[in-house]
Amino acid sequence: MSGILWRVLIAVVCCLVAYALIPPVARVIGFPLTGDVMQIVKIVIAALAVFYILRGPTLPWVKP
Repeated sequence: MSGILWRVLIAVVCCLVAYALIPPVARVIGFPLTGDVMQIVKIVIAALAVFYILRGPTLPWVKP
């Protein structure tokens, strides 16, 4: 059970970092990031996080 808790923690941290970095990086490269596009990006990131939590690899230092 602790393996899934580690994956949840990793997914939450990665989501927060992605939400913080995507808008500035998009502005730097000149990509217009409207509200609709950002909403789609957030949904995709959340879906990837859920997929990682459910199907992600087990960590080597966590015993099943």
